[in-house]
Amino acid sequence: MTKKRDIVANELFIREAAQYDFLTFVKYTKLDFSINWHHRVLADKLQQFAEGKIKKLMIFMPPQTGKSEMSTRRLPSFILGQNPNTRIAVCAYNSPFARGFNRDIQRIITDQRYKNVFPNTSLNEKNVSTDAKGGYLKNADIFEIVGYKGYLITVGIGGPLTGKTVDIGIIDDPIKDSMEANSKVYRDRLWDWYENVFKTRLHNNSQQLVTLTRWHEDDLAGRILAIDKEFEVLVLPAIKESDTNELDIRQIGEALWPEKHSLERYSEIRQNSPRTFTSLYQQRPAPIEGNIIKKEYLQIIDYEDVPDEVFDQTPHSTVDTAFGTKENNDPSGMLYYYKYDNCLYLFDYFEKRLEFPDLLKAIEQKAKTNLNSKSKIYVEPKASGKSVVQTMKRATTLNIVEYEMPSGSKLERITACLDVLSTKRVYLIKGHWNRSFIESCTVFPNGAHDEPADTLGMAIHKEFLKEDRGRRSVTTVLGSYRPY
Repeated sequence: MTKKRDIVANELFIREAAQYDFLTFVKYTKLDFSINWHHRVLADKLQQFAEGKIKKLMIFMPPQTGKSEMSTRRLPSFILGQNPNTRIAVCAYNSPFARGFNRDIQRIITDQRYKNVFPNTSLNEKNVSTDAKGGYLKNADIFEIVGYKGYLITVGIGGPLTGKTVDIGIIDDPIKDSMEANSKVYRDRLWDWYENVFKTRLHNNSQQLVTLTRWHEDDLAGRILAIDKEFEVLVLPAIKESDTNELDIRQIGEALWPEKHSLERYSEIRQNSPRTFTSLYQQRPAPIEGNIIKKEYLQIIDYEDVPDEVFDQTPHSTVDTAFGTKENNDPSGMLYYYKYDNCLYLFDYFEKRLEFPDLLKAIEQKAKTNLNSKSKIYVEPKASGKSVVQTMKRATTLNIVEYEMPSGSKLERITACLDVLSTKRVYLIKGHWNRSFIESCTVFPNGAHDEPADTLGMAIHKEFLKEDRGRRSVTTVLGSYRPY
């Protein structure tokens, strides 16, 4: 009898603890959940979020490490148990995936172990699609807590939240794959949905939780963090690389959860796809060592060390124009260079968001400073580029030329430049613009903007490469080129 009473007493103690302690709740409602040290770190952050101590939280973790189970399935269940009046929205990359979260959370709440902890939080026993008869809704998109004002609505990215007030908004992995991540059109659409749909349903006391794996520097998290400094961020990479995070108890070089994903497995992934591993697993979409254009390819040289003959050459310019209003467009980039002894010497780079009339003025003013009457200005014929060439040919005496675009994607065109870049034939004459130019080039194609890489690629193609249009391949003027 004593042993039985001890078991019952222990059960009651755990149930009571699960009402207030999130990790206890997770372990009690999901008996097969294997707890690693990083789950305790994550649970502590989610506990603070549930208690309202953290208003805005981002979690960056590799795939299959428990972030969705804890933050998107268990956390809403826990919060609705503590306060059944809470209004929660869970958003995922599409409607079917979001509905999957809805069904999973319903299963948690209707399970007996959940009822042992939170007996007052319950759902309608029947599926109810509409509120025409005044019943509590329960379907694949929304369920309401019986007897309370709380509900949980799930929606795919791009879907509506019209008429719903949200106390807690959760966004779980809004980007499906690398194709979406590398599509600026999709990233812009996602940002528009976040600003004009998701955020419009929030109020002063609303909380936001964004949990994802980083695909791209310009993903939703990157854009939010660029303008909103209130977010607390928890980053737990697949392999520890530094001691900057005091919450990460590992030694440098150790895997996050070796029982599930070994260091050997991660090393194999990194070897087969370095870019994917750095972004998706390390949560660092801009690799330290560079992506395609390595830092060591771009050499900074003091003005005094530049051969005198360089300045006897005719300087030229490549221009990557943007299209749109000053506030909403990408920057326009203008690169200035000399070519001498099979090397490029870049001596100035200008980048700014400009509306069309101001862009024309900037090109003309920079030409007066950096170029001469023999210089050519090559303008990429995209966005406002064609209009720039046509207008400036009529209004100025500048040798402005529509740049003949090589075949292939932007990534393929930059890749074709690697033969020149890797042999270190590009020098940057020392100036204040060097650092930002190099940083932007080395994160291509994962950077928010690619104007430096674009203008550099144009210069290399113009001075070193030619296109064989019959074979639609790229060869160097200096000899045969083998594509990487």
